[in-house]
Amino acid sequence: MHSSNSPDSSEETSMKYFGCAWYPEAWPRERWAEDIRLMKEAGINAVRMGEFNWGRFEPQEGKFEFSDYRHLLEKLHENGIAVLLCTPTAAPPKWMSSRYPETIKSDKTGQPVYDGNRRHCCPSSPKFREFSRRITEKMAETFRDSHAIFAWQLDNEIAAEAEHGFCFCDGCAKRFRTHLEMKYRTVKNLNAAWNGAFWSGDFTSFDEIDPRNFKRISWKAEYAQFMSSLYTELAYEQRDILRQVNPSWEITTNSWTSFLPDVAPDEIYPGLDFASCDTYLGNDSLEFSHSFWDYYRNIRGKRQAFTVGETGAWNPVTTQKDAYQVLRTWAWDAFAHGAENLFYFRWRQSLMGEESHPSILPWSGNPGEAYGIISRTIREIRAFSGQHPGLPPPESNVAILTDRLTGFITKYRGDYSYFHAVVRMNQALNETGVHADILPLSLITEHTLSAYKLVILPQIEYLPDAVCRFLHEYRRNGGKILAQCRLNRMDEFGKYRMESAPANLQKLFGLHIDESCNICKGVDFREFEYNERTLPENNRSLDVEFMGKQARLLSFMEKPIPDTCRILQEYTAGLYQGAPLFTEHDGAFYLAAPMNREGLALVMRHLLKQCGIPRFHVPPKCQRIQRGTILFYINNTADTAVFEDDGIKLPPYECLRKEIRER
Repeated sequence: MHSSNSPDSSEETSMKYFGCAWYPEAWPRERWAEDIRLMKEAGINAVRMGEFNWGRFEPQEGKFEFSDYRHLLEKLHENGIAVLLCTPTAAPPKWMSSRYPETIKSDKTGQPVYDGNRRHCCPSSPKFREFSRRITEKMAETFRDSHAIFAWQLDNEIAAEAEHGFCFCDGCAKRFRTHLEMKYRTVKNLNAAWNGAFWSGDFTSFDEIDPRNFKRISWKAEYAQFMSSLYTELAYEQRDILRQVNPSWEITTNSWTSFLPDVAPDEIYPGLDFASCDTYLGNDSLEFSHSFWDYYRNIRGKRQAFTVGETGAWNPVTTQKDAYQVLRTWAWDAFAHGAENLFYFRWRQSLMGEESHPSILPWSGNPGEAYGIISRTIREIRAFSGQHPGLPPPESNVAILTDRLTGFITKYRGDYSYFHAVVRMNQALNETGVHADILPLSLITEHTLSAYKLVILPQIEYLPDAVCRFLHEYRRNGGKILAQCRLNRMDEFGKYRMESAPANLQKLFGLHIDESCNICKGVDFREFEYNERTLPENNRSLDVEFMGKQARLLSFMEKPIPDTCRILQEYTAGLYQGAPLFTEHDGAFYLAAPMNREGLALVMRHLLKQCGIPRFHVPPKCQRIQRGTILFYINNTADTAVFEDDGIKLPPYECLRKEIRER
């Protein structure tokens, strides 16, 4: 890993570790040597271990057993395989829940959730926190001098809500009420922030607040953000123990959340040494994966190499010929986006089918097609990294901004349009050969935006006043801005503002907005699918003419009232026919409705020309991306990909690397 003191610096890197998640405790001890041999033969030089092994590390309360892992770390080190060691607190042992039921989460009815899975412990429980600290301390002391460990992973996919939902026990409710009292100071302030007047929702005491009974979206979002902070606190508790024992250890966690957060990545990663994201790749969600990587490359407030903590060793789209070959291009794709380490999940398929997707090795333990392709990929990327050490992460002159509160609010509204807005904007850029830095609002400073020619605000419903000031200053200094509807229409409490939208930005865009409506409530948007699909028969989407072509408006539209802006395109159909749809005011562009792929392609073509940013034709699901002096062309499809502007035809599942002299 690398570190930097500059908040705006880029870091040079190559692929360091190709690894996998290994659970040796689930397999006979006699098999371990053979697994290590096969890993070494495949070129695997790192494993991720220990994340679910608390029950073997502490088989009885206060009795610890680490001899197996001492042996394994020694053997792995002898074979040139480094270890990303994990604290095991995602899966506490049975004795804890049996003897200390107060460590278990409670659901909304007050009933304990079932154990024997994972993530079932209450983050507020003093007893659980005590046990969490103790197992971390014991592991740190035991392995403090191990040369095998290259870094630590805290917990596993830290999540407040996944699988069992939030904890609603009395302890969490009490901590939440204390948090609210510290934040709002008085019940009067709380009622004003939460709009308690409606439905007679005013509280007369903080003691009346019970998150189990929350129906309002913004109240749920407040509890979600509180829970996120609790889990960040839990992670930092473990981090501090590890750093105290061995200050040279680097520490991360592995996260699967993004623009619809669970535990907010922009909250937890700035306090860790590097970012690690779990990416469940599939060609049906590849556009999301690209956006995910562009986000995690910037999640610590600077452009930095990241780790793919988990990715599948299989292709879920198996109807395509040679579908396994995409494992190779996916790895190149992650590397081209700035991945420094890549860990496959998992080394061998689970015996009981707890997580039933395929792995590098099947249940039999005999190498097959996935093993062969991954071995080949490791050799290729390692050889390339050796020839081109110190490649910087991809640089960009376009930034896409994201907002944690908008993510929580839309999540509990059951509205995936914000999630899609981020991905669709990035996808539209990728198909012109442009790669954005996706930046969380919480980490933006007054100097952040000056590095970019174009800043995109995809349906961000809340903007802090400071960021509004930064945008005004950025535009005065010559930067271009594109905003897509719903901009800053909510305050920091999730209430709709009592003024025209976009608040604090009306002069910037030269317009104001009072009216809006839904236009396609029946669209079949799903959380992890981003491609065009056949819409349901009852869909009410709106087809319009847009900049001389046909396009489709999706899910929502606004009616801007021009003040000083120039109208680039009016609505040609629907309730707002004749009203502005796409406007510009002195370099600030406003799009009043989300658009499909064809529409966004026209928007990006216009914007990139205005910004003087070169654009190229890139086929869907393919990539044209630059790291330093290397230009990567990646074809993730079963068809030949034609990069017209470069005169390149790329066979199915192939990657081409081209060295260029000028950047």
